[in-house]
Amino acid sequence: MQTLSMKRIMLLSVIGHAIQEIEADPKRGLRRVVDLGQDLVHGDTARGVFSFLQRVLQKQNSPCYALLERMVREVQHKSLQHFSVALGWDSWAEGGKLLRQSAQKQRWAKALTVTESDTLRTLRAEIKPYTTKGVRTFFVRVDSQKALYTALQLASGETACAMLLILPPALIDNQSAARISLCHTVCTALYDQPERTKAQTILRRAKCLYGVYHVCTEEESAEQVMDWLTQLNGPYFAIVQERDSREAQEIAGQIIAFRQNPTIPLIPIAATADFDRIQMQIDKKKVK
Repeated sequence: MQTLSMKRIMLLSVIGHAIQEIEADPKRGLRRVVDLGQDLVHGDTARGVFSFLQRVLQKQNSPCYALLERMVREVQHKSLQHFSVALGWDSWAEGGKLLRQSAQKQRWAKALTVTESDTLRTLRAEIKPYTTKGVRTFFVRVDSQKALYTALQLASGETACAMLLILPPALIDNQSAARISLCHTVCTALYDQPERTKAQTILRRAKCLYGVYHVCTEEESAEQVMDWLTQLNGPYFAIVQERDSREAQEIAGQIIAFRQNPTIPLIPIAATADFDRIQMQIDKKKVK
């Protein structure tokens, strides 16, 4: 477990207080956390996120207020606090600085598949070369209960890493949701499968941070994706893997436009385009 820097401790404290303010007054509290974030963070990626939020929040009736109000009401405050610091500070700021210093170019996030045969020891050995170089975000795919619990054990010991668990909704029951709720730097993304609605309900009752993960087919159009997005009810975010669609660029463009003028309380993410954009921001500022 990494030693907490004074600035990281300060960020955790600031976000903790800001969450309480959002709970009492969503508009005032959210503006405050954005303003403080601009002052405290460094790095083009994190500052770019806060600048975008400032523009969106200029609209008094922005659905972002409703989304944050619901998250503060429904999700464990400790999870909101620690996951946001792990992603914004440990990954994009501190991790990004290390990535730029590395002689060998690294992606800011690493995909990891956990199987039933994997052990905690082998997984720690697998990710260590990446965390040493500054990778602090992991997209972890699991397909069994045993693999899920092993992944959660890994996350519990890597508190400076943000981990997105991508998994079938059938793996979610009361026991697994309770285990997920104990890992405050974990966020869950459910595959868009028939059991998703039931799994969402279980995760919400356990006060977990969750979203949905949708993989586009080759024939899927931008119009179909946007129709799907606007009909979502429950998730706090939606990740769309647009890469394989013939209209990948159109899908990414419409998702970005949707974020700038949201009509529903949901954060949509274009997996390929948005993650590549984050990589460009991290790579942009070179260490002299």
